[in-house]
Amino acid sequence: MTLRCPPTFKLGNLCINYYLHLKIPFSGIGNSLRADLPITISSGIVSMVKIAANLVTPPTLDLPPAYWDEGVRP
Repeated sequence: MTLRCPPTFKLGNLCINYYLHLKIPFSGIGNSLRADLPITISSGIVSMVKIAANLVTPPTLDLPPAYWDEGVRP
């Protein structure tokens, strides 16, 4: 099956999810079965980069304020 849509993913400020909305009508008033099923869509490409299990945050640099001032040139 080929779908022309981006894969399912979740970042800090962006999330793309897909759902299969299913409705099966039965005879009678209000006798319909409805379900929203989440589905995961992937690109099918296996990542060659190994993701570290516990990422280490680099240390904060102790730089003088003059370093950040673009107007001052030595």
